[in-house]
Amino acid sequence: MVNVPKGAITATLILTVGAALLNAYVLMSRRKRNRALIVVDVQNDFCEGGSLEVPNASEIIPKINQLKSDDYEWKLVVLTQDWHPKGHSSFASTHSETPFKTIDLRFGPQTLWPDHCVQNSPGAEFHRNLRQVKTDVIVRKGTNHELDSYSAFWDNGHIQETGLTKLLRDNDVAEVYVCGLAT
Repeated sequence: MVNVPKGAITATLILTVGAALLNAYVLMSRRKRNRALIVVDVQNDFCEGGSLEVPNASEIIPKINQLKSDDYEWKLVVLTQDWHPKGHSSFASTHSETPFKTIDLRFGPQTLWPDHCVQNSPGAEFHRNLRQVKTDVIVRKGTNHELDSYSAFWDNGHIQETGLTKLLRDNDVAEVYVCGLAT
């Protein structure tokens, strides 16, 4: 387990409460709408035992699965996936530095992280308990070797979109609900 500085990653308690509130709201408005559920980064490296662990992360997965169940009428369900190439510029190891230090890179300041969510690695895979169906759409972020991407819409330099905006527009999505880890 990595010791994450206070405030570096959203607390699981907040996510759990947020999921409960979202659940209550969706139950109250069950009529069909053009709405999307975005599930953020429920990947092994952000869960217990991962290189960038969110404490108690797996506790939110049953709530996410409930939201993804057939009881809800989502026009679109999107799973975001941190998907870094080996040697990514946000990795402390790339710069022979310690994690959580901030350095200046070509596109601005960058917090250095432990290697995480490396493409095609077990840490980049979705958690085994996260319910996945064929209709889920995966949006990958952090794929540019030089730029991190905290947003599911853009890289941190606002140079390249992930395609999520177009996906939502093409599906006439009017409401977006977000849950997950490291949101």
